[in-house]
Amino acid sequence: MADVFVVPKYRNNGIGKFLVREALKETYLNSNTNVLYLVSHSKTLEFYKSLGFVINSANKKDQTYILKYNLRKNYIISNFLICVIILGILFIIFQVVIKTIRILY
Repeated sequence: MADVFVVPKYRNNGIGKFLVREALKETYLNSNTNVLYLVSHSKTLEFYKSLGFVINSANKKDQTYILKYNLRKNYIISNFLICVIILGILFIIFQVVIKTIRILY
C-alpha cells in the first residue's frame, strides 16, 4: 500500500483509521507476516502511533520515521478485548432479563 490519504475536507471522521485498520486486518488474516514497517513523515506520526505503530528508527534531518507494527501481538490483544466487551454486554442483558422476570412474576 502506498500514498493512501483522505481528502482534507473528509479528515477527522475516522475514515483514515478505518482504512488502515482494514488493511492491517486483511494482512493479519491473509498472510504469514508478523511485523509491518512503514515510513511516516512527522505530520502523520501521531496518527500511526494512535493505531499501535511504534517508532523503529528516525531520521531527524528529513523528519521521517520508520514505524513498526506487530500484527500478531496487536490483533491478539484486540480480539481478547472484544471478547471481554461482548461478555460484559451479555452479563448486563442477563441481569435485565432476570430483573424483568422478577417484576413480571
